[in-house]
Amino acid sequence: MENKNGKKLLKNTVIYTISGISIKLFGFFLLPLYTSYLTTSDYGTVNLITKLQNVCVYLICCCLSIVVIRLYSLYKSDPLQSKRLFGTLASFSFLFGVGVTAILFLVCYFFTGSLFPGVSFYPTLFMGLFSLTFASLYSLFLENYKAMEKSLVVAVVSVIYFFVQLALNLVFVVHLKMGANGVVLSNLITHFIGTVALFVLLLSTGKMSICLDKKILKESLKMSLPLLPNNLALSITAFLSSAFVDRFLSLASVGLYSLALQFGYLLESAQTSANTAFQPWFFDAMDNKNGQRDEIQKTTNAVIWFSGVLSIGCCLFSKEAILIMCHPSYYSSWIYVPAIVGMYVLNIPYFFIYSVMLFNKTGTKYVFWATLPTSLLDILLSYFFIQWIGVFGAVLSDSIFVVLKTIILFILSRKFDTSAFSVSSILWKMCIILLVCVAGIAPSYLIWNENSFNVYEFLYKILIFSLFFVFFFVFYRKTICKFFVKKAKK
Repeated sequence: MENKNGKKLLKNTVIYTISGISIKLFGFFLLPLYTSYLTTSDYGTVNLITKLQNVCVYLICCCLSIVVIRLYSLYKSDPLQSKRLFGTLASFSFLFGVGVTAILFLVCYFFTGSLFPGVSFYPTLFMGLFSLTFASLYSLFLENYKAMEKSLVVAVVSVIYFFVQLALNLVFVVHLKMGANGVVLSNLITHFIGTVALFVLLLSTGKMSICLDKKILKESLKMSLPLLPNNLALSITAFLSSAFVDRFLSLASVGLYSLALQFGYLLESAQTSANTAFQPWFFDAMDNKNGQRDEIQKTTNAVIWFSGVLSIGCCLFSKEAILIMCHPSYYSSWIYVPAIVGMYVLNIPYFFIYSVMLFNKTGTKYVFWATLPTSLLDILLSYFFIQWIGVFGAVLSDSIFVVLKTIILFILSRKFDTSAFSVSSILWKMCIILLVCVAGIAPSYLIWNENSFNVYEFLYKILIFSLFFVFFFVFYRKTICKFFVKKAKK
């Protein structure tokens, strides 16, 4: 059983990572196209709508999409109950989503000018709000397949989704020149198609039944609702950061910030891919009493160094990527990327502590106490920092938030079994990754600080990145590879 689980973890990690990063890379390759047809203000508008949708998706699903992996691990031994689980979550999300969307339509209709300066209610916000229920259900259905560890289905659906969205963007943005409205419309259509396709697939394969089981819903909400304040706080904080940039600076500044965030999203996608494969395996390993827990630390090391290589790559070469791929009006956005990458590196310890809290069903309620006060502080700091130091203020406040919430959650997690992780080991690895990032990018600010390509700067970055990669591959290759290679060969 252990050999089988190891192979499945390796397979799922590879599939999720390749598909997730490939989609993000395809998106990067399209930046020359999008930045040519979307002004920085258009890009800022799309960012605001997207972040508003992120807030609403958590609200509509009540974070059920986050805990469905853990819920399925409790029900998967009974196929009938697992079908009712998926059906109940879908029915609740649809009904609740319709109600939430109706309320948001009324609020935004009367207060669009105050909430979104420079963004019109019709058609931009109208289309964005109309897609909320579909976006929520699409996210939930994908998580259903991740819970079943159907990584190939998730990868194929995600790739098809991306290319359908790409085709629609080419029509609406490039051909019809609809600007931000074209992007919002393509998102609406793609979410609708993806939701219907996954709904039909789940029903036709007998994985889901249409129902609303009150007992299952009550148990599910009992686990997910404690996470709602946490995730709402996170998404609201991200939304308000962009909203404050819009209010105190401009929509164009939001556009530059949004482009810089794309590198953070690429890094986040890789970390999420590893997390998607890691969590089902981690839950099984924590339940296993015959020694599989010993492998958790080895796998943790592999995930950290994997994140480190990607983080350093994003940090060092983001300037060259933007100069090569984007319209000149976006060139100055590179200066924000290293700070954004640093914020994601600081979040590495939180990922593992959060997994422990999610494993312990009663632990989810403690996440709220780590996130709510720090989110409120983040919003307050963003409000002032953005006025004082511009876009860097948003990144600085978010970084402070990440550090504080991790410290608080670690203190709270000591109520549970955290022996599977060595926090000190995680922290020193994180510090090394940050130091390499600083060493590699500092000359770009101090010496080569113009928005132009410099061959010496590029060669220096290659040297720093290569030294990091070679050093840890040579001296830590067993830590990174032993577990996966061993399982793959068995």
